Amino acid sequence: MQLVVAKPPQPPELDLSRGTDSVRIYKVGDVLEASCIVKDGRPVANISWFLDDDPINQNMLKMPTVVDLAKENLQSKIQNLTLVLHPIHNGKFLKCVAFHPAYPGGHSETKRMLDVRYAPEPAEEPLDKFGYQIGRLGVINVTFRANPRPKIEWSVAGEKIREGYTDSTGRMEAEELKDLGRGLYVANLRIAAIRKEDTETDYILTAYNDLGPQDYRVKISTSPEPAGIHKFLRQKIYGLDLGVGAIIGVVAVALIVILLLSILIFAKVTGRWCFSGGADIRHLGESRPSVISPQSS
Repeated sequence: MQLVVAKPPQPPELDLSRGTDSVRIYKVGDVLEASCIVKDGRPVANISWFLDDDPINQNMLKMPTVVDLAKENLQSKIQNLTLVLHPIHNGKFLKCVAFHPAYPGGHSETKRMLDVRYAPEPAEEPLDKFGYQIGRLGVINVTFRANPRPKIEWSVAGEKIREGYTDSTGRMEAEELKDLGRGLYVANLRIAAIRKEDTETDYILTAYNDLGPQDYRVKISTSPEPAGIHKFLRQKIYGLDLGVGAIIGVVAVALIVILLLSILIFAKVTGRWCFSGGADIRHLGESRPSVISPQSS
């Protein structure tokens, strides 16, 4: 019997490629090359990769390499990873976890937080707001992602309202941008007392950083938020920048198509119009006339 006396390897070492403009700062679209090495273990350690606590897709990993050291029969393992960076990776920890029976607790890890820079992202859904009351305080909020922290300003009826300032009437205040962490921000515009004309105005939030600007257009309403099929149409169709009139047009066209199909099916079944040529035309409910053959004598 061969006995192996386990020896804990050194803690894992994680090495990352540099970003486009900086050693530890990346941009969206950068290809991150990472390498994890676990040295001098007996037996060889196992390596797993994670983004926060989520396992990384095996397609991003290369086959590990094992290096044998004659001295003390030790082994080292090296594995490389390739990852195309997206905004969702910003603020996440890239972890290399080594598993070995001689480690206290059975494993050891090293990690690096990813700093991925990108311009403010477009809104994922319509930004219309509902349920405001005339004469009452109203708050318009827009949630978006960006990195690094952007600057913001609101445009209302041609007037610019910078972050932390009020408009010329003193009714509207652009609050300081709230940082929710990992590139998520909320911008609030407070309106002291909602007027009817406020519901007829476009509110445009402009957010910008070194990588570019993004506009978010908001309209407010005193009506309750749509529900059911109206809400579905608003999210799925109005989200493609179609107005209410366009939505009505789409629904009308769909009804016309259904009506035409019904007429064609009726015509084919009854043998009418374009389906009447060379056919035995009968009205619904009529039976085919019988044919009496002459009897032989």
